[in-house]
Amino acid sequence: MNHEKIIKHNQGKLTIHVSLWITKNEWETDINDNKFRYDINTTLTPKGKRKPLTGNYNHLLTEDQIKEVKNEFWLKIKP
Repeated sequence: MNHEKIIKHNQGKLTIHVSLWITKNEWETDINDNKFRYDINTTLTPKGKRKPLTGNYNHLLTEDQIKEVKNEFWLKIKP
């Protein structure tokens, strides 16, 4: 399951992709022993360009923006 949000930034357009990773087995965990986690990737489309730049631009986001996108994603999948 994925969620995407577009935010305007002074360098261009930031596209935030949020996905949820959940284990399939009881014994399976990630590196930090979590049973689930949010994966966040951010791409930047510079002003006047059409193609997004490859790379991770999470450093351009504030903690509040990341929490807001995670909350929107949770509300989308909430039972």
